Amino acid sequence: MRLARWIPLGCDARRERNWILYGALAGALVNLRFVLAYLSARGDLYGYHGGVRELLPGAVIAPFSELLGWGLLGCYAAAAAMAALAVWHYAVHFRGSRSIYRMRLLRTHPWELLRRCLALPLLGAAVFLAEALALRLLDYLIYALATPQACLPPLGWDALWGL
Repeated sequence: MRLARWIPLGCDARRERNWILYGALAGALVNLRFVLAYLSARGDLYGYHGGVRELLPGAVIAPFSELLGWGLLGCYAAAAAMAALAVWHYAVHFRGSRSIYRMRLLRTHPWELLRRCLALPLLGAAVFLAEALALRLLDYLIYALATPQACLPPLGWDALWGL
């Protein structure tokens, strides 16, 4: 599938693809906030007794939702930015070659303008939301598997979704 068929005429498909990849990278980098918060909370479970690092009795790690905090905000912000990309795609049709006239003349394909304006932003939003889900699951696996069993609060679906 060629990306140029899904974006406005005159737009650079490679640049648009790179924008989406940069957004995904930014979402992943913001998620490093969870890793840092988790490592700090995990370190608080231990203390030194006689120069030996050992698990503190009765220590419980913070809830998953508290450690995750705003770690997925990068993905959500990138997904929201896709609305601005859709508006920009529509505005591009009125600049330069004025391809809006060509789009309006396509009687055989009345949805062509809508497809070229919304296809990539909707795909990008879906990619960012799927990335947020994947990162949430990965973070939860790190939380559940790397924390000592005695220090975990009750786990379940509620803990995963922050309910």
